[in-house]
Amino acid sequence: MTEAVQDRLLYKTAPSRLISFHYYLLIVVLASLSAGISLGFLEFNLPAVLGLELDIYLPLVMAVLALLLFFYAELRRILRRYMVFENRAARREGILSKRIQYMPYNKVERVELNQSIIKRIFGIGDVLIDTGEDHIVFKAVRRPAKVERLVSERVTASHFELGRPPQQQD
Repeated sequence: MTEAVQDRLLYKTAPSRLISFHYYLLIVVLASLSAGISLGFLEFNLPAVLGLELDIYLPLVMAVLALLLFFYAELRRILRRYMVFENRAARREGILSKRIQYMPYNKVERVELNQSIIKRIFGIGDVLIDTGEDHIVFKAVRRPAKVERLVSERVTASHFELGRPPQQQD
């Protein structure tokens, strides 16, 4: 039987929108400034440069920049996928230049779940899969305990298949 047939996909997920929180915060600031200037709440007495009134074009530039940042943040999130297979974990990202990083379970030394208080409130977390030489981080995944448990079970099963019990984590 080929490896592709044996290596069945068990779980697939994408990062939460909170992975791009800093971009969204900047978008809100830019949009607010743009609206404030456009509606006359904020005034900048900027001089005309090359015959262009900067007070008119500044809000437009800010709005376009906010829109571009939104598309960038969403594309960055949408184009990243995390997958748990029977024999390996994978992280895929990109559209034009794709990057796929695989981590076979028989090489994994530890699986770690990291959640700050804010991430716990929102139900997301980071899952680190480490071989000692290399690692994959599933950033801002929803239901991180489920992902960590699933990967840990597969790591334990792969170590027992090789005849060596996994090392105990502290």
